[in-house]
Parts: sequence; C-alpha cells; structure tokens
Amino acid sequence: MEQLLQPPEAGNAHKRFPLFSLAWAFMFLWWFLGAVLLGPSILIVVEALRSAPYTTLTLSVLAGIEAVSALFFMLPRAQRLGAAGLLITMLVVFVIHAAHHQYQWELFLYSAAVLFVAVHGPMSREQLEGRR
Repeated sequence: MEQLLQPPEAGNAHKRFPLFSLAWAFMFLWWFLGAVLLGPSILIVVEALRSAPYTTLTLSVLAGIEAVSALFFMLPRAQRLGAAGLLITMLVVFVIHAAHHQYQWELFLYSAAVLFVAVHGPMSREQLEGRR
C-alpha cells in the first residue's frame, strides 16, 4: 500500500500508471456509450414513423434529436456538442416519463457517463500511444 502512495520515479510513470490501457478503456466507454444511445434512438424513430406519424411526433422528434446527438458525440470534433444534446434530451425524456409516474433511473447513469466523457474530451494521438 505504501508503494502506491509514492510518487512515480521519472521515466517509470508508465509502469505504475498504465496510461495506454486507461486510454483504450476510455475509448471503449466513449464509443460503446455512443452506440448504446444511438441504436435504440434509430429504432424508435423507425417504429414511430411506421405507425401514424402525427400521433407520435414528440417521440419521433426526441428520438431523432437523440440519434443526431449520439452521432455528434462519437465524433471527436463535435463530441461536446453531442454530449450537450444527449444530456438535454435525457433530461426532457426523464421529465416526460416522471410526469406519467414512470421513472427511468437508468437515464442518470447514461447522463453521468456522457458527462464524464464530455469533461474528459476527445483522446489525443499522444494519449492513445501512451505518451503524455
């Protein structure tokens, strides 16, 4: 335990703190989260458009905004814009469901992960290669 509390020696930081594996774990979280939010949104838009479109306009619009936001979220240059769209969409969806006494608590987990990725920002080439 005491060894973990010691500052890393110069040149050996990569051995004590595996940046390379953390970078790839972050990339996996980022892309997997984007895919998990994108997939169902596309399915909801398709299903809503198959049924009477005028009766499910709100659902179609929200799912469409979420899908576009998820796509932006997965692009490094538009990541934060996509994250903002996802967070706003998830808040609106939570409020709509809560108004019907249907609490979608998993939206808080998705929101926390989106916020973490957005605060971190996109990965640089140096981070992916294990350099600082």
